[in-house]
Amino acid sequence: MRKRIIRNGVKRAIAFVASLSLVVTSNGFGMTGGGYADAEELKREIIEITDIDDVYEKSNKSRVSVHDPAIIKDTDGTYYIFGSHLAWAKSKDLENWTTFTNNISTDYETLFTKEFEWASSGDSVYNPAGNLWAPDVIWNESMQKWCMYMSINGCSWNSCICLLTADRLDGNWTYVGSVVYSGFTEKDIQNGIRSFEKTDYGEVTGRNTLDEKFIRASYSEKDNGTTCVPTTWNKGYGAHAIDACVFYDETGKLWFSYGSWSGGIYIFELDETTGFRKNIVIQLEKRSK
Repeated sequence: MRKRIIRNGVKRAIAFVASLSLVVTSNGFGMTGGGYADAEELKREIIEITDIDDVYEKSNKSRVSVHDPAIIKDTDGTYYIFGSHLAWAKSKDLENWTTFTNNISTDYETLFTKEFEWASSGDSVYNPAGNLWAPDVIWNESMQKWCMYMSINGCSWNSCICLLTADRLDGNWTYVGSVVYSGFTEKDIQNGIRSFEKTDYGEVTGRNTLDEKFIRASYSEKDNGTTCVPTTWNKGYGAHAIDACVFYDETGKLWFSYGSWSGGIYIFELDETTGFRKNIVIQLEKRSK
């Protein structure tokens, strides 16, 4: 059985360091309100050690650095971790990790041509390599494929999440298409470079004009200090198309949640046979901007 570990990494190192923390008071190196007289007494109470460097050396593992990790357990017992900025690794024990590459590592600019065109709109210094964020991976029972949902970030909220599939977790991965967009504007804003017509907005909502909930006064974002072309995307209402989390509920329905630090977290149902949004017209919420 394939198992999926959600992003709840156990931070033992942080807990250990925190447990050794002391309060420096006017009376010297000790704890307020009584307690341990000095650091050595506290250290002996927590764990009997004489050489911290020696303890670290004995417990040292083959580590990797992965931002926004998603961890999957394969049928052979191997754990795979996928994160932002093309960070992939695998392990048999969740302690010793080995990095690896796949076709995404080498061909991402070709695989995500459409998504990068959208995400780079109005950004003269856009760097594709720095904007592959927070992939989520799940085994799709109906498709009998591993499905990866990769966030392609844009500086002015013009991001999208796209789907790739594979037979093996170590790849290679096949590009399928975009699942959801954000950052779109009216078609006549800034010559339509981020027009909603370039997304699936019309198909999803059944509208041929952009609802006013997604519109606000023009403003500009910056990419590493460089000002991007202004946008009217209402970041207080619309969810940012990053940070996908895909899961089955107890009835077997497949769900897709996404969003971060803007309009909140959104969720919709996926069609298990395709891995894309279920083919229904979404009624826009009647809530304030």
